Amino acid sequence: MQANHNLTFRTIISNLYKEAGIKRFWKGSSVIATGCIPAHAGYFSVYEYIKKYTGVDNSGFQFVASAITGCCSTFIHDFIITPYDGKRILIILPLLLNLKSY
Repeated sequence: MQANHNLTFRTIISNLYKEAGIKRFWKGSSVIATGCIPAHAGYFSVYEYIKKYTGVDNSGFQFVASAITGCCSTFIHDFIITPYDGKRILIILPLLLNLKSY
C-alpha cells in the first residue's frame, strides 16, 4: 500500500463529510468538553495555591519557583484530562479503523 500524495486538506474534509456527515467532525467532543471544566479548575486552583506557597507573587522573577508552579499545575491538568482523552479515542477509534484509503 502506498500513500496518496495528491490529497489536499479540502479533499480530506470532503471525503470525511461524504462518509458520515457533519457529525463526523464532532465525534467525541462532548467527552472533552466535560473533561475540560474540572481539568482547568484544577489547573488554576493548584496554580494559585502553589504560586502563593512558593512566593511567586513577590516582586522580582524567581525562575525555580515559577517552574515549580507551572509543573505542578500542568501535572494536575494532565492527570485529570488524560482519562477523558482516552475515552474520546475509544469513541472515535471505530471510525478511524473503518477509513478507506483514498
